[in-house]
Amino acid sequence: MKLEKEQKGISPVLWEGLRNSLCRMTMVMHGHMISVRTMPKNIDELGMTDTQKNIFLNPYHPLVQELPEREAVMFVKGVFAHEDMHIHLTNFSVFQKAENQKPVKERHVFHTICNIIEDPTIEYFASQFLGKKLLQALRFSIMYLYQQSPPLETAATPTEQFFHALIQYGDGGLLKGDFTFPEARRTFREVLPYVDKAIEEFNPAVRVQHMDKVFELSRPLWETELDAVEELAELLRELGRDHSRSSGTVFWG
Repeated sequence: MKLEKEQKGISPVLWEGLRNSLCRMTMVMHGHMISVRTMPKNIDELGMTDTQKNIFLNPYHPLVQELPEREAVMFVKGVFAHEDMHIHLTNFSVFQKAENQKPVKERHVFHTICNIIEDPTIEYFASQFLGKKLLQALRFSIMYLYQQSPPLETAATPTEQFFHALIQYGDGGLLKGDFTFPEARRTFREVLPYVDKAIEEFNPAVRVQHMDKVFELSRPLWETELDAVEELAELLRELGRDHSRSSGTVFWG
């Protein structure tokens, strides 16, 4: 007997049903309807949230389409849960104000550090806001993105290696591979206490202070490699890990 080939990705028909289901879910989560919409075709992020708190999801992103259908649905639900947590916890104006105080050429570094740390922060508090199934979907999406992260040994520069370590630590708590640059290892260990403090801090005004400490402590590493940070920011955008467009580009737009 010949088995049918497993469907991959999310079809337009399935997406419409899933989108309506997520809209109904927001009624329970917030007490009012939050619109869940399809990401505009000219934007390649996995998810974003605008100033009216509409959630946009991209069911046709390559990372979604390469998964078996059941896992693709779970992944998109996880991205939805992630965006919903930004509505609950991320004060974009606080981060915007802090970034504007940095020299222009260094703002994208601060932007990247805050993006990397904010994701595990909202996930740390997710159990206070999300039900069991959405939590499972969120964790699935986190681990799937963690799998996309390259091993530390592939980093070409100390700065790139340091930032990949930060991303991996936030996603899974485990680093993939070993440091090959002593300065990257040293800096990572130095900032780790402040990363943990930021992740476990509910107040965004206090949280950004810890992020700023990471920014300053890592300065000797990245200040001569600003281009490497720019390339990393592009990678984060490709993986849907950059929230520049969230809240109507208030957050580092």
